[in-house]
Amino acid sequence: MKNGFEGFTSKQLRQVGQNIYLARFAAGLTQVELAKRIGFTQQHLGSCETGYYRPGLRLVFAVAYELGVPVAELFREEAS
Repeated sequence: MKNGFEGFTSKQLRQVGQNIYLARFAAGLTQVELAKRIGFTQQHLGSCETGYYRPGLRLVFAVAYELGVPVAELFREEAS
């Protein structure tokens, strides 16, 4: 099943997960709270944040919308 991230490296996908975590943390939400708001399980969200599972575009857009952050922020590469 395609999730919209074909061509992304594992490192890039882990960075997306890290950015989701940072945005959630900045918003003061737990994984349970955010997952409930966006219609995913805490396990799914947590697995995406840690890089164990590839986040789909639906999850990324839902997180951005719910947290009021630009989608581009969740794709931001790690600062050098």
